[in-house]
Amino acid sequence: MSKLLQGRKKIIAVENNYQAQGAEVLAEKTGIFATDFILKWTGRPITREEIIYGVKQVLNGEKRVVLSGGA
Repeated sequence: MSKLLQGRKKIIAVENNYQAQGAEVLAEKTGIFATDFILKWTGRPITREEIIYGVKQVLNGEKRVVLSGGA
């Protein structure tokens, strides 16, 4: 994972929790930090459309996109 992400300008963490805990563990274990986040905390799965929406938002400058679909 480290070799894949090393030196990337933008790393987007996509997670099913509000606090991006997986990204925190990645940073703690590898020293690689996510630059942007697409998060959903409703307990519902993240859909393909939500990921597309989230990536578009990130590319438009949003650092933290919180999804609420299916709530």
